Formats: sequence, C-alpha cells, structure tokens
Amino acid sequence: KRIALAAFAMRPRPRYPASMPSGSVGFVEHFPSTHDTWIVDQLRVVGGGSPEQAAEAAQQLRTHIMARYREPLLAYATASSFRTLSTPDDLVHGFFAERLHDVEYLRTWTGTGMKLRRWLCNGLLLHMFNEAKKRRRDARAVDAAAEALRQGPGEEPAADRAFDRAWARG
Repeated sequence: KRIALAAFAMRPRPRYPASMPSGSVGFVEHFPSTHDTWIVDQLRVVGGGSPEQAAEAAQQLRTHIMARYREPLLAYATASSFRTLSTPDDLVHGFFAERLHDVEYLRTWTGTGMKLRRWLCNGLLLHMFNEAKKRRRDARAVDAAAEALRQGPGEEPAADRAFDRAWARG
C-alpha cells in the first residue's frame, strides 16, 4: 500500500489550466493556487486584445473558474442556510450563469484585495439571497392573483375600466 501511495505521490502533476504557458507558476497541490497572475493576464487580453483573442481569453477564464470552483461552491451551497432553496447544482450553475457571463465581475474582484474563493463565496451567497427574495416575491404575486380569482369577476373595477377603454378603442 505504501509503495502504491509513493508511486502516486511521485507522479508528475499536470499544470492547471492546460492553456497556461510553460514555465507558469505552480503545480496543482492539495489546495491548488487560483493562478491569480494568469487570471489577471487573461483579463488584460479581454480588455486589450483582438475580438477573437478577447473571446478566447474570456472563455478560458470561465472554464478555469468553473472547473476549479464548482465543487467547493457546491459544498458551500450544500452547507448554507439556503440549501433548501434548490439543488446545489442549480444554485451554483445559476450563479455562474449570472456572474461569469460578464468578465467585469472578475475585473471588479481584482480591485478588492480579496481572495477569489472569498469573492466567489460572497457572490454565491448574494445570488442565493436574491433568489430567495425573488421566490418570496413570486409567491406573493401568485397569492394575490389567487385571491383575485377567488373574489370573482367584477371585483377589479380599475382593471375592468382599463379593459373596457382598450376594447372600445378597437
């Protein structure tokens, strides 16, 4: 068993992400680096490269962030007080879709001095809070609509007048 573990430990670890230039900092370890310098370099390409280079750099950034942080953010969502809101996958993927489509979210992070993992956890928490708020608001709207239906026709005088005016105009 020790020989197998030693062989595993001695095997070369791949650089991460695969698109990093040779000579870049660090191997993947137990707690791999976020590769802040690489991320900042990619943000520069997004902001100053050709449209093709910018699109490629933005896609590499998204792929890197999602691959590196998906599992930790799933664990965060699972342990969060918002865990009953939806599945952790839905929460994390919704967060990624909402925030990572625009690289400005990452550009803002570079000016905060925060670790990227803290920035993403805070962002996921805010996303889950906003999702809960939206669902409460939607539930209230459904309740109000159901109450209006229970009251029966003709109980909405302002709505009836607006309908009649629009109907008369043709």
